Amino acid sequence: MMALIKRAASFLWSNTGLLLALAVAAWIGYQALRIGGLERSLERAQANHALLQANRDAWQGSSESLARLLVQEVELRMQAQDAIAALSEQLRQADEEVYTPLRQAIRHAPPADDGPVAPVLRAAIAGLP
Repeated sequence: MMALIKRAASFLWSNTGLLLALAVAAWIGYQALRIGGLERSLERAQANHALLQANRDAWQGSSESLARLLVQEVELRMQAQDAIAALSEQLRQADEEVYTPLRQAIRHAPPADDGPVAPVLRAAIAGLP
């Protein structure tokens, strides 16, 4: 038994350098694989970063264009509201100048001036503003 232990010890001591070299080679190989994987991950991340920047720039340009269009639409809406207000004022003035005196003349007309009217004409008169 002692001879077996001596022989095993001798084997270990004689092959220690070889075992140490194998361990170092295995560690270096593992590190090389890790570095290769990290480099590929870095390349993918850089490609994704470039793509995301390009997409961001495109979306930013699109949003700025839409913002300008929105400002133009708001200005057009304000102009349209001003035009509507001006037209409403013109219609109110026309109503005061033309239709109000007419309505008053009709209301104050004597009953003798009232008479039969064709149904078509009555409907047309009733439909006037």
